[in-house]
This record gives sequence, structure tokens and C-alpha cells, in this order.
Amino acid sequence: MSLTCRKTVRGQADITPIANVWLSGAQPNRGVVIVGGDEVEVYTREHKSADARPQLWVDYPETTTDPLTAAVMQHQFEFRFISHTLSHMDMYQSAGTTYEQAFTEIAQNLNVWSTLNLPELAQNRAVLVTGNHSGLDDTMETELDPSDDLPYPQGRNQAFIRAAMDVGVRYLASDSSRLNQDREEYVPGTGNQMILLPRYSTSVFYNTTSPYEMEDEYNYIFFERHVEEGVDPCAIRCHLPAS
Repeated sequence: MSLTCRKTVRGQADITPIANVWLSGAQPNRGVVIVGGDEVEVYTREHKSADARPQLWVDYPETTTDPLTAAVMQHQFEFRFISHTLSHMDMYQSAGTTYEQAFTEIAQNLNVWSTLNLPELAQNRAVLVTGNHSGLDDTMETELDPSDDLPYPQGRNQAFIRAAMDVGVRYLASDSSRLNQDREEYVPGTGNQMILLPRYSTSVFYNTTSPYEMEDEYNYIFFERHVEEGVDPCAIRCHLPAS
């Protein structure tokens, strides 16, 4: 009997030539599909480990603005802005997020706000909402098993809290549907300098553009993927994504 160990290696693929063909109009843009094989496993963005989730990096020339940014800037005074983290990185302690990573994520997001010269930065830089409200409680990297979750405030990532404080955050948004996050209070360990602000997450996804797409993604995240994992969706405590 022999045993084979599979090592997880993060791979990269450069699709710039394909994208350039699309931009030239030589071929229609039908997207790309990444398919796993016997020696390659491909994970989705719902994977329990943040490091295993796929990422798409798009670099634009300095003289070119992507269409979404251009649209936001054109209509900037029709929006209200709130500070986030640059890449929506998980702030959970179990994800291994360090002080340096958290500080960089928050500070760089503020830098983008400043670079784009979007309104009301000075009035709002002290307010922060993290991706999925991570960093307050901890799912222990087992999202489908709520039995080992650490609720707020025990599950908070103190390294993230310290980084947010040092960036200048004084108001931290929380998810009112989660344990101990439904009331305004000082965040422990901040010397009464940071206040928890409960909010109602709406699950309006940033990457959907129609009611059909919205409904489809909602059903997948909160129902279909649990069924695929062999888990009863009704037994999973709801963690609504920050939106």
C-alpha cells in the first residue's frame, strides 16, 4: 500500500493575450473557465481558507480609468462613501491576518479615496466596515460548522483592532444579526476610543447588475452551496455579507 501526499500550491495564469484579443474585436468575449484535473484542484470564493480562494488581478495603464471607477467619479455626489478594506481581505484571527496586513488594507483603501478625490473623506475616515464584518467574531475557518464559532467580543482579532485604531478608525460597523453585535458599545481593548455601530446587512451584492442575478447569487450563497456540501441550509447560522 502506498500513500500519496498532495501539496497545495497557489498557481497563476496570465490571460492578458486572451483579453487583448477580446479588446481588439478579433474574437468575442465569452469569458474563461478554469477546470481542475487529477493533479489540480480549483476552489471557489466560498472556500473556508482565504488563501485558497481565486483572485483576479487587473492592471490598467496609468492614463486609463476602468469603466466602473469612471462611472463612480462621474456620479460621485450621488453616493455616500464609507471606508472599507482595499481587497476585502478577511480580518478573522483564524485566517492569520496580522497587524501589518490589516493596517495596510485599511490605509491603502483610504489612499485610494484620497487619490480619486472622492467627497467627504475627512468626515468619514474614522468609520470602517470590514468585508463580511470580519475581525469582530471568528468563524474559525469553518463557515459551515457554526458550533466552533467564537462570538464577539471573545472572537475579535485584537491585531486588527489595534491596526484600525492606529489608522484612525473610531467607529466600527458590526452585523446586528450576530451574537453580541446588536448594540452600541465601546470595543474592548480600545480605551473607550472605538465605538461599535450595529447595522443591518442587506446582501445586495456588488457584482450583480439585475434582479435575476441578485436572486441567483443570493440563492447560491445561502442555499445551493450548502446543499452541495451535504449540509442542511436551515441549520447554518446566517452570516450576511457586508454590503
